[in-house]
Amino acid sequence: MAPYSWTPDVVIGVDFGMTCTGVAWSAAPEWNDPKTLQHWPGIAYHEIRNKVDTAVAYDARDSRLRNWGFACDDEDPALEVNRFFKLNLDPGYIDNHVHAPTHSEVKQWYCDYLQSLFSYLMRHFRETMPRFESKNVEFVFSVPTTWKDPRMIAEIQRLVKVAGYGKEENHRVSVSLTEAEAAAVYASKQQMQKGDVYQRATGADTLTYTRGCGFSGQADGPG
Repeated sequence: MAPYSWTPDVVIGVDFGMTCTGVAWSAAPEWNDPKTLQHWPGIAYHEIRNKVDTAVAYDARDSRLRNWGFACDDEDPALEVNRFFKLNLDPGYIDNHVHAPTHSEVKQWYCDYLQSLFSYLMRHFRETMPRFESKNVEFVFSVPTTWKDPRMIAEIQRLVKVAGYGKEENHRVSVSLTEAEAAAVYASKQQMQKGDVYQRATGADTLTYTRGCGFSGQADGPG
């Protein structure tokens, strides 16, 4: 029996940023240039934003998650809004702020944010893409160039999966392309024809990458 070969029908790139997060996607069979997600909860539907705020809000009384993204109101006294926590995901990062969060707190914020984003993405694509639930979907996450420790990348991948990405039988997750590499791939793509491949320097995978608000890519093999 021939070995099972998993290939994506849809690739969704997630660029988790310090102040805001971008999502872009492309789909088979055309694999057109990525489309940037521009409609977000928390703002009027006619408003177009290429990225959504990287923020999570909790109830100030019982610490339950209340809102995320644009729905986080810093002026609401009933909420504790957390922003600008990306760097704190790195256990080696030294935050000298007097009210600096613990590493455990930041991991919880990260998971809650990504889980909220995942729920919205699933609802969005189910409503806008025919037969989305039956498609193979690959989520591609960028990471900062400074996060060189493989253990750090592995921890991010674990947290991404805890948030729901890759749990579906037909979903896969990649956390391997750094932000600097994503930019380089985007630049090189301007000189490439559709169907060409970009060979990662590691030689571990052969991937065709595209980049929009964040970036996305088509994997030639299993994720």
